[in-house]
Amino acid sequence: MAHAGISGLPPKSHPTKLLFLDIDGVLHPDGYPSFSRLEYFQSVLADMPGVDIVISSSWRMDHSFEKLLEFFPPEMRGLIIGATPLLENCFDPGGRQREIEALLAQTKAGDDGLSWVALDDCARFFDADCSQLILVDGECGFGEADALRLRQWFARHR
Repeated sequence: MAHAGISGLPPKSHPTKLLFLDIDGVLHPDGYPSFSRLEYFQSVLADMPGVDIVISSSWRMDHSFEKLLEFFPPEMRGLIIGATPLLENCFDPGGRQREIEALLAQTKAGDDGLSWVALDDCARFFDADCSQLILVDGECGFGEADALRLRQWFARHR
């Protein structure tokens, strides 16, 4: 099982592909905390070896990293290697992107040809020109169009 502090990546980790994952609006539609899209997300991710997941969801404010892992099936937990740090301005425009950038800078993960992508349903948490954002429709959760964009990202960074 992966082990990481809530605001970092494990020391052994030298990922080349990171997926920053929001929960509400991505793994289930907004207002439906049932993880109804998790099985589909997991099936898409199964075709993407070498992709590590970092939790960027606001759920990290209310749950320890260990508790966050429990929301995922055991076979998926090893892919989840950490969570972004909580910054004071996390709900400001671009705030979630700043948290991602802080984690990358803190761990120097971006120094080794790292490619990253974020699955999120809130555009305002990212800069308007953030090409790494896959904006999910929060009313539906992770769907076929999002899976296609995620597969395209993966294919570009093999």
